[in-house]
Amino acid sequence: MTPDQFASATLELQERGIIISGHGWRSDLAGKMGWSLQTVKNFEKGGTSRVETDYAIAALLSGVPPYPHQ
Repeated sequence: MTPDQFASATLELQERGIIISGHGWRSDLAGKMGWSLQTVKNFEKGGTSRVETDYAIAALLSGVPPYPHQ
């Protein structure tokens, strides 16, 4: 996913109310995905490099809840 595609996906997540809009969206996304805040910032700048990440974002957009961590 390119940085532009990541930006589009995060905007869609905000528009659908899956993550908060405005200030704090990065932290909200990081928390929902189990990522660090720095990881989200890296995706903004350089895009994602793993298809698993892209599928995880697609699943979140589709309303699939994450499996609980053990």
